[in-house]
Amino acid sequence: MNGGAAVGWVKAGVLLALGLWGLLVAAGRASWWFLDGVNLIFHEAGHLIFWVGGEFVSILGGSVLQVLVPAACAIAFVWQHQPFGAGLCGIIFEVAYRSRRPSATRGRRAGRSRHGWWGARAVKGSRL
Repeated sequence: MNGGAAVGWVKAGVLLALGLWGLLVAAGRASWWFLDGVNLIFHEAGHLIFWVGGEFVSILGGSVLQVLVPAACAIAFVWQHQPFGAGLCGIIFEVAYRSRRPSATRGRRAGRSRHGWWGARAVKGSRL
């Protein structure tokens, strides 16, 4: 067995809290603001890591790593038979996937800067 009874209750409480918060997000009454910092770290690291590929690849690299890291962590947790960790990574992946879309970032970014999807559109035209 993985952990004691107390650990199981803590995991159940975390899942219940995230589930209720997810219902509020789905109803449009809340956001995943507390996970934005986690995704921001992966996003900005992606710009630096993919910088060697040029401006266009660097701009898209932020979104790629923002989605790739939680997905890879979830796969690793599943591989190790850790469903709780995989579920948490799945939530982070879902938040990252939603926030990478240009329509999701219109209200949060300062105009149409050369960052993220707007920057990629500026570099390659509006074909994205």
